[in-house]
Amino acid sequence: TAHYREISEKICLADARELTLKFKPSGYDFFQVDGLSWPAFRGDYLDTNRNRFPGGMAGLGKKVTQMGLTFGLWIGPGEVSEKSELFLNHPTWLAKDTFGHYLPGRLTPEIKENSYVLDMTIPAVLTHLKITFSTLYQKYYCRYFKLDFLNIAAREGCRFRPSVTGIESMRNGLSAIRT
Repeated sequence: TAHYREISEKICLADARELTLKFKPSGYDFFQVDGLSWPAFRGDYLDTNRNRFPGGMAGLGKKVTQMGLTFGLWIGPGEVSEKSELFLNHPTWLAKDTFGHYLPGRLTPEIKENSYVLDMTIPAVLTHLKITFSTLYQKYYCRYFKLDFLNIAAREGCRFRPSVTGIESMRNGLSAIRT
């Protein structure tokens, strides 16, 4: 069930219970939290929106896993919100256009926030991705990742390693995520 901006821990747990009762006997065993509402901001995937998920994503992941479901999360690894801690603390981690402006990701009008392209040629960014996904796997019980908006990570622009194309940059990030 898609809840979009109304998603919350309470709604997720109710949905997980219903899926467990009605569909698990038929072999259904996945539960994915999708959308833009679970992380505090895009790019800050270890910082859960506590207004909607007071027990945190690790708490939800544990409860869903205890119900016998495979827990999954939506993530857009190549985009960084202008409101995120990642953007504020690491502005040099973003790709730029030929004029030196941050390379735009996508505008999400319903939440009135811009995003920018994460430069996946920077060694510190690759380390950040490894740590983020490792933590989500080990501490948040996440066994399924829906990687979205990879086209954003693949946009052409100016990067730390100038000879790397947008596609190669995205592949660097995916390689870091897999390790």
